[in-house]
Amino acid sequence: MKLNKFDIFNHVSISAGAGSGKTYTLSRRYINILVGFNLFFEGETTHPPLKELKPSRPSEIVTITYTEAGALEMKSRIFSLIQNVISFIAGTLDEKHNDYASIHEAFERLDGEWREYVQGTLEDSLRYLSS
Repeated sequence: MKLNKFDIFNHVSISAGAGSGKTYTLSRRYINILVGFNLFFEGETTHPPLKELKPSRPSEIVTITYTEAGALEMKSRIFSLIQNVISFIAGTLDEKHNDYASIHEAFERLDGEWREYVQGTLEDSLRYLSS
């Protein structure tokens, strides 16, 4: 069984060199924690019924970096990814955008009710992070 690096149901510590995808991975795990299921995933995955989800608010999530520059980059990437997911749902994210492929893959298996849930949850999170 392949480990899903975006899985929110396993604890991880990521240590790797510059440019290896740490921020990419952590930003997607952060989104998964916000919505309460593995929206971003590798391989096969299933999600629980909507009523059983346990989403988290941004104030309940701790992300630790070694430097202030790293913290600012992480915050910027998370903020941008949330905006890009919302734009994707609205149909306004350009197919040539860097995040388009991973977001499209995440949403291939979601119907309208799930898309509405993700959109509402991330819009609420974006408002919180913007204040």
